[in-house]
Amino acid sequence: MQIKVTDLQTTVKKAKNGKAYSELVVFFEKDGEAKSRKMTSYDKANFSFFKDLPKGTVVNVTTTQNDEGYWEWSNPEKVGATSSTVTPAKTFKESDDLRQLRIVRQACLKAAAEQAPDYASTVALAEKYVQWVLALPGVKIDEVEEDDDQAGYEGVE
Repeated sequence: MQIKVTDLQTTVKKAKNGKAYSELVVFFEKDGEAKSRKMTSYDKANFSFFKDLPKGTVVNVTTTQNDEGYWEWSNPEKVGATSSTVTPAKTFKESDDLRQLRIVRQACLKAAAEQAPDYASTVALAEKYVQWVLALPGVKIDEVEEDDDQAGYEGVE
């Protein structure tokens, strides 16, 4: 089955035995319909493949029905290119994440203030630095669009 990944959400949960594990929800489109699938860190192959996958990635997944009647995914592989926009490595949603974003923005503003001649240039350069810091590994600073409406941290003020 071919899917297009639209979003990923990871949470840490506690098992009945008290040990922590991660749960990943993969949001995807299949045949134009929005769907989602949960998987845990116990499913090491699928979890490690999907956990850091950029939004927009097209994936082929083999589906098989197990003895209990549940559909399982196996052998995921990328088949398409990702979208051209810079995708954040992490989505900031929790208060600790918001604090971390503010720290990143402050450090980027300081670095930009040492290089830019005026207020507008300083803010624009700082925003570019923030976008680069939040981008996935491998994204070069030249690939970050300067006027991208603060891509990577929408909804955080």
